[in-house]
Amino acid sequence: MTDPPLWRRLKNARAVQILVVYLGACWFVLQLVATLRELLALPVWIGPLTVVLLGIGALVVGATAWVQSLPATTVAEEAGERPSDWQVAPADALQRLRAGRLPHLTWARAIVGGVVAISLAIGVAGGYVLVTGGAGLEGTSRAGGEAAATAVAVLPFQTRGEELGVYGEGMVDLLTINLEGLEGIRTINSGTVIARWRSEVGSDLTAELEEALSVARRLDARYAVRGSLVPAGSSVRIVADVFDLTGADSSPIDGVQVEGSADDLLGLVDELTVDLARVFVGSAPGSALLAGAITTPSLEALEAYLRGEALYRRSRFYEAIDAFEAAVAADSMFALAHWRLLSAWSWTPEMSPQLASELGARVSAVAERLPERQRTLAEASLGVSDGRSNRVGALRAHLSRHPDDGEAWYWLSEYAFHTPWLSRSDEVELETALQRAVDLEPTFGPYYIHLLARLIAIGDEEAFRSRLSQYAANAADPATVELWSLYWDFFRGSGEAMARAEELFRTTRTGEVIFLSLVAFLSDDLSPRMLLVHDMTPPDFVNSFPGYFRGHDVAVGRSPMPPKPGESAPWLSWMNWHLLVERELELPADLLDDLSAPDDALQAALVAAASGNRGIRDAALRRIAPGQLEARTPLLGFYFGAATLVQAERTTEALLQLRAGDPGAAEPLLDTVLQDSAYDAVAVLLAGDAKAALGNWDEAVGLWRTLLPTAYRPHVRLRLGRGHDALGDTDRAAANYRAFLTMMSDPDAAVRPLVDEARAALVRLGG
Repeated sequence: MTDPPLWRRLKNARAVQILVVYLGACWFVLQLVATLRELLALPVWIGPLTVVLLGIGALVVGATAWVQSLPATTVAEEAGERPSDWQVAPADALQRLRAGRLPHLTWARAIVGGVVAISLAIGVAGGYVLVTGGAGLEGTSRAGGEAAATAVAVLPFQTRGEELGVYGEGMVDLLTINLEGLEGIRTINSGTVIARWRSEVGSDLTAELEEALSVARRLDARYAVRGSLVPAGSSVRIVADVFDLTGADSSPIDGVQVEGSADDLLGLVDELTVDLARVFVGSAPGSALLAGAITTPSLEALEAYLRGEALYRRSRFYEAIDAFEAAVAADSMFALAHWRLLSAWSWTPEMSPQLASELGARVSAVAERLPERQRTLAEASLGVSDGRSNRVGALRAHLSRHPDDGEAWYWLSEYAFHTPWLSRSDEVELETALQRAVDLEPTFGPYYIHLLARLIAIGDEEAFRSRLSQYAANAADPATVELWSLYWDFFRGSGEAMARAEELFRTTRTGEVIFLSLVAFLSDDLSPRMLLVHDMTPPDFVNSFPGYFRGHDVAVGRSPMPPKPGESAPWLSWMNWHLLVERELELPADLLDDLSAPDDALQAALVAAASGNRGIRDAALRRIAPGQLEARTPLLGFYFGAATLVQAERTTEALLQLRAGDPGAAEPLLDTVLQDSAYDAVAVLLAGDAKAALGNWDEAVGLWRTLLPTAYRPHVRLRLGRGHDALGDTDRAAANYRAFLTMMSDPDAAVRPLVDEARAALVRLGG
């Protein structure tokens, strides 16, 4: 039986092979566009546009394959009557276009056309970013959220009478929570609205209508709600007007009004919510249930909570704590008040691990009663403090819908700053989250802390001074501003300014040296300052965190100094050191002498595994009783080696296998560890090593780069140099090798081979 002509034609056109190649090219293009969109904050429409162009490209490729399979095409090419398969022949193409005919289909023209189309799309998207600000840090639709047509901004209400004053801002909170979740409606975060109001209008809640609506427009809202609460004898009248911000007319498109007893304000707010829901989405059968989202039947508790919320937004945390405690006392099941009480305490120096655990347990007990947004943020905050990754997905999903939520950006920045390996964040996401949190809520002082530290680390003085001025104008007292100026002078100042800052931190501001060390770990060129910070650190600080402070030595390529009299053994820094030098070392003779603490035993086991000594590793693990590691209260997710005893066994076994030259046995062990919701940075570092040894450099680089803002920065810089070198990315490889050498300014002999490796690689790469 002969093949049908159509089937023979398809075979001649190599349709299946071409389809496979084209699908592979599409995957590469989509990955490239996704990466560029993230790095350059390109608009969301670049994704769908790319898919459309690839669809058109599929038609072009199919047509080209068909034409190239025709015998007549081959004859014409051999006769020189048309370009061959791999000729672009632009002159021929222009000649045919002038004659009103389409150019011949060749593979070269199809490829060039595709590259030009995708490049133009990315170029147009980049131009859009330059002209409009792209994702932006202020608006919501430009920040990657849903269309502005769905966004509602509830503006502060005007009130009369001191007894109703708390509802001026309070109605923003109440209606924002109650309206969220209605079909087709997305409310703009109340904190963002109040922060923008205070920044543009001031503390006075009364404003001319056009000035008030401009606040909502700046937030990319489609609708605005503005109203008033007016006492009328023993009753209260609440009026709310709805404005469509897309029209030129500032008249309300609709309005609702409720009136009733002042003792039934909760019921009136519920009634008002239902009426507003009908304005937005018609009958809205579920709106009556949504109106109860505040979850307290107590007017006393509600008013105390609203007072606390207003104080909290102004960084007056102790007063806010009093108000939230009053709310909880009036209603012990008031979930919002419990959550805010935890939040307010977390910004005070008195917040201890014990208090954090107690308040966190209360929030967890009532978390199901929280409105959806607040539950997402509460669970994210608990995930950061407990060192768990299983809340990051919900947080990112929330931000895709609410890119105007400064508090959500803050919690993402907390993950990216303290536990980037859990959120798989890199430094790009860290900086984006820090910037957006501050830009959306510029009057909330605590959001500036990590952003200012990041700007010191990267040495951007212009941005630092600008943000510090913004901080001073909106939230900070003069003493705090002066302290931040000292931080800059200590790291980036010159001459007299640096010397003055050093003296102050050494004598009168010793309590800030922990923060100095944290900033130093965020930067390559600041690493040499770590030794000075170590020298300035009071002994009681060092004794509290011996491994952490001795990590300063490792960060500049020096073996950790032995402990001074009265100090604990620096097991964390010894572990860090062994993971850096990457070769078998002679173990200390007293390795097993003082391993009473589970963390010490765990880190000693890792040191032994890094040196290839299974016997001592096993003996160290036997010092850890079942449940000891699990019972720890981690500080911002740092487990110092492993979160559980099972993880400790798997991680140390994987390290033994790596040192024995068997990455294939190590990889599945580490992959299992990383599938847990809580794990330490060590497992991520070693997982990258295993994947690199197996040739999976892309995966290895993706894991390693999440560890840059940690004590493993020198380890990561060297590994990223190797990884990008293996992938053929010479610029990034050279940059990471240079960064590693910057940190290793005066290394010990054990690190010299690594320094020589980096220098030789730079010479080879021409950098």
